[in-house]
Amino acid sequence: AHQISILYYELDGYIRENFTSLRRQHYLKPDSIRVAVGSLDASDRAHLEALVNKRKLQQEARHRNDNKFHLFDEVMEIVQLHWLNDDLDALSVYFLAQVNHSMNRIARKIARNRLFSLPVSVDLSSD
Repeated sequence: AHQISILYYELDGYIRENFTSLRRQHYLKPDSIRVAVGSLDASDRAHLEALVNKRKLQQEARHRNDNKFHLFDEVMEIVQLHWLNDDLDALSVYFLAQVNHSMNRIARKIARNRLFSLPVSVDLSSD
């Protein structure tokens, strides 16, 4: 808030934020502040609209990032099918699983494929 005269302040931003700031700094008593009729409600509506728009932009940005991760998942799926199954030892598969959720899923598939491809033989003998 900028002091224009002894009795008049010009506020930067939303009214409720400025009130809170002025009260915390003990510049003015709450009962000494007067606001034009309807301006507090208008300020609150504008602030709410700005917050909703900000939230919408954040969700859109997160959605764009999710699309990038889906592309990453698809690429890693192709790499896993054509390369990773044969070239990684058990320790490398373990460390791959520690990287992130997508890599963990791929490491589990590799481990499952290796487990099912192990040669198992059963020898029945009787005494």
